[in-house]
Amino acid sequence: MVHRSVIQTSTGQEQGFLFTPHLNRGPFGATSGDPSGQVRQLVGSMIYAATFAQYRLYNPGAFIQKLIDRGEAGNASPIGTDYPMLETAGIVRVIPGASSNRYRLELLQSDVAEDALSILSDRDGSGSDPNGAAALRAQRSYVHTDRERARLALSVEVDDVEQSRLISALRDEATRRAFKGR
Repeated sequence: MVHRSVIQTSTGQEQGFLFTPHLNRGPFGATSGDPSGQVRQLVGSMIYAATFAQYRLYNPGAFIQKLIDRGEAGNASPIGTDYPMLETAGIVRVIPGASSNRYRLELLQSDVAEDALSILSDRDGSGSDPNGAAALRAQRSYVHTDRERARLALSVEVDDVEQSRLISALRDEATRRAFKGR
C-alpha cells in the first residue's frame, strides 16, 4: 500500500508522487501523525520544485529551513503559480516578493514544515536511514503505473500467433472466473 500525493499548479501542470506508509515511522514502528497528508503534500511540492518546475529549486531542505527560521522564504515568479494546493491546505500563504511579479511563501503551519524538513534532510543525506527516505530519491523519475503499462504495450512487438495465444489465455481465464463462483 502506498499513499499518492498529486501536485497541481495553477498553470495546469500536474505530477503524482508516491509515499510508502513507513515513511514517517519511528524506529519502533510508531507512526508520526500526518492523517491529512499535509507533510506529504509539502514534501511533494518541494520535490516538484526541485525536479519538474520551470525554474528548479536547488535545495528544498534549505528552502524549508529558511521558511521555518524566518517565517517566509523565496523571491521568485513561479511561487505565484506552483503552490496553490499548499495555500488551500493552509500550510503556507503566497505573498508579494521584493519586486513586481515575484512572490514569497509565508509559513502558516510550522509543525508541518518541521516534519517535511526531517524527511527532506533524510532524502539529501546518505540514504542509510532505515525509515524509507531513500524511496523519495526514486521519485525524481516517477511515471504513473498506467502510463508505463501503456508505453510497454506500444513498444512490445506481437505477431499474429502470439496475439491469438494471448487472447485465448484471456478468454480461458475469464471463463474460469465466471464459473468458479457457481
